Amino acid sequence: MKLESSLQTQKPELPSEWIEKNFYVPEPRDIITGEYLPPGPLQLAEHQRRIIDEALSKNEKGLFNYSTIIYSAPKKSGKSAVASAVNLYMADQTPYARCYCLANDGKQSSDRIYGPIHTCLQLHNRLGGKFRGVVANKTEVILPNMAKIEAIPVDPSGEAGGNPTIVTFCYDDQTEILTKLGW
Repeated sequence: MKLESSLQTQKPELPSEWIEKNFYVPEPRDIITGEYLPPGPLQLAEHQRRIIDEALSKNEKGLFNYSTIIYSAPKKSGKSAVASAVNLYMADQTPYARCYCLANDGKQSSDRIYGPIHTCLQLHNRLGGKFRGVVANKTEVILPNMAKIEAIPVDPSGEAGGNPTIVTFCYDDQTEILTKLGW
């Protein structure tokens, strides 16, 4: 009975906590010193943790509070790594999910968004992480929970009628995005 009550009071893992435990990168940097660390989990800044946790927050019915999230930051600040980490998190948390990594063309979608996921999975195999044994090819992977992550170009043929769990985009700073508030 005591074990049961302690499990009930245990707080669910936040998305940012999952990322900092499971999204491996080749050269994580210490958030305080900026020093490069050995390959291992991504280290998030406090503002990144807050943004990720709010963006992926759920209401009392367990539904996501947001259906569209736009995350923008300066060049070389880790946007692609964060987008990739969120994509892998969603795939891991959602059995049979369909997660798309999109960009202006196929090369960008496989390099910028899917590439860090591919590298993460390779590092798990090398370092013995949660995803050890998962084999990814250059454009897609199927996780043990049957979730599929796939890199596709923005104008993909054959994707009509798909029902993706998450779509992460990577656009250059010249691409306009239409929102409810305008361009």
